[in-house]
Amino acid sequence: MAGIRARPGPDRPDQEVAITRRSLGRRGLYVLILSIVGAVLMLTYLPDRFRFDRNFAGAAIILQREVPGVNGYSMITEGPALPGSEILFVDLSTEWQNLEQILQINKTVILTGVAPYSAEELASLLDFYHVYAGYLEFDERGDFVREALRARTYTSLVFRVHRLEGKEYVNYDELSAAVLRYVRAVRERRVDAVLFEEPVNEGTAFDYEELVLRTIEALQESSLLSEELRSPSVRVSSWSPVSYIVSFVLIAAWNLTFALGYLVIALISPWLSLPYLAILGQISIFFVVRGLVRDSGIRAVLKGVALFFGLSVLLGVSINAQMSSPAYQNGVELFRGVKLSLVALPLFVFLRGFFRAYRQRTTRLDLLLLGGFIVVIVAYVIRSGNFAPVASFERSLRDGLDSILLVRPRFKELFAYPFLLFTLYKGFRHKGRLGSAIPAIGMIAVASVVNTFCHAVSPIWTGLLRSIYGLAMGSAIGLGILILARSTGAHSETETSPNEEIAAEREQS
Repeated sequence: MAGIRARPGPDRPDQEVAITRRSLGRRGLYVLILSIVGAVLMLTYLPDRFRFDRNFAGAAIILQREVPGVNGYSMITEGPALPGSEILFVDLSTEWQNLEQILQINKTVILTGVAPYSAEELASLLDFYHVYAGYLEFDERGDFVREALRARTYTSLVFRVHRLEGKEYVNYDELSAAVLRYVRAVRERRVDAVLFEEPVNEGTAFDYEELVLRTIEALQESSLLSEELRSPSVRVSSWSPVSYIVSFVLIAAWNLTFALGYLVIALISPWLSLPYLAILGQISIFFVVRGLVRDSGIRAVLKGVALFFGLSVLLGVSINAQMSSPAYQNGVELFRGVKLSLVALPLFVFLRGFFRAYRQRTTRLDLLLLGGFIVVIVAYVIRSGNFAPVASFERSLRDGLDSILLVRPRFKELFAYPFLLFTLYKGFRHKGRLGSAIPAIGMIAVASVVNTFCHAVSPIWTGLLRSIYGLAMGSAIGLGILILARSTGAHSETETSPNEEIAAEREQS
């Protein structure tokens, strides 16, 4: 047996070091290529996007009742509308029988409700008469209308309307809060028109004319007022296809097979390729940064945060560039799988760590981490929608931050960044069977940044500014906690070599 030589294999430390170095070299090459094509995307798409957002930044005024001194469109609910000055509000639930006669006369309408025929039939009618059709944001009865507008051939003949319903006046104790709601809708979601309905209840804190005048004044001060109603009718940029190259290289840096799968899905179903890209792109970012940041301590924190943030923004911009068509820009076509793309990476990181540490004994701290992780994920998902419950204190805080910062950072990022910094500080190592909950919560920052750019209608400068605020404030909180912990001796900084980290990984697996 003495003449038999042991075959080199992955169990030998020197072989593992060699494999790790080759892996780092391959990822380093992909990151270099990604940096080049990513720079091309940023330098070509972003300027076009900035110009596009500036051209469609203003919103037109639609009034239910005339206000002295205000020039805007008039909304009527019955009778033919006069060309260019009046817009007919049509409830399909009651007016569906007369719809064709209405569309023959009225070329600009706002639709709501459900008709007893298919959305495709409504789309054909709107296209046949070349009707400029609007829909209401967050309309509880608007799903049918949006489906019809999505089915239109002329998706450029669509406009979005934001309104404060007459019954909602009583929810606002101050006029400034209601005005800010309108301004935020124009600035952050680039709506095409704002509709002012009269209050339906008595005893409101402000009246109709006061709201109209104050809102117009605020929109004028922010250069967000338009004298005419118009909506996007062309693609954002001719450089959008570069984003497909960036997306392919980003996923390929982790797994070439999944990257090829992305290209195939993008050719077959572009809308399906977007959530695929968002989910696998985030996972790829995790592995790329995990492979490039091989040490621990403050330097690892700075390097890791910069990589996570930069790659998250690049992935987000790539997704945004793939939603350049008028259908996406007018809001009738949406990014699908929002909630799944928000939880996929945190859950993946948690389960990956859990199964790699299955031999370890479950402790009380593990159970505490598991409970905290479940609470965070549930709250994270519930609050990710447009109708998430918000406490009055938080709403006031949001309004205050909007007034000071133009756009507020996402609170989930302020909460997640400290966990991300702690994960990087410890070199991605965690104790306990359920200790992976800590890096999993940190990954919420990555998912949130990517999700910010998945809203096609939002001006991209708001997404960039919001993400920078989240990075700066969240990192400041995290660094403050780390510095405090080091000064009190709660955590000590340890520098770990690649060989030591490999041994630690082997011990976990």
